[in-house]
Amino acid sequence: MSGGALNRSGWSSGEAEAKTTALLADNHPRVLESVQRLLMPRFCVVGAVPDGSALIAAALEFKPHVIVTDLMMEPTSGLEAAEAILAHSAHPPAIVVLTGIADYEIAQRAFAIGVLGYVLKTRLAEDLIPAIETALRRSRFLSPLPTSGD
Repeated sequence: MSGGALNRSGWSSGEAEAKTTALLADNHPRVLESVQRLLMPRFCVVGAVPDGSALIAAALEFKPHVIVTDLMMEPTSGLEAAEAILAHSAHPPAIVVLTGIADYEIAQRAFAIGVLGYVLKTRLAEDLIPAIETALRRSRFLSPLPTSGD
């Protein structure tokens, strides 16, 4: 590889500059692997972390263009991490939540703090890339949520 030292994900700094960088957070390793496989052809995944606290630290270190995070992580949730990252970033990343929680009120709370995408894990393959592309344009994306009659 040419273009610089390797970071923790194995990408050289030159490769990271050539693609949009993404940082992932989920407490389920298989989800992280699935998301990374989906994103790798189009994005440079600079890190994958298991919780919100590690997400905050990695966001400060890597300054990614986009963050894809789960909601339910301990000790710091994805929303808590997103709020902290957005509050302390001069050039905040686009943040997309990837969750199993199909709840309109939680999605609205995420949008209120500055999250730009809310994707259901059941719609990962269909919605994640469009959600990221929409978020990078600083617009909102919401996966279709089931209605109470579904």
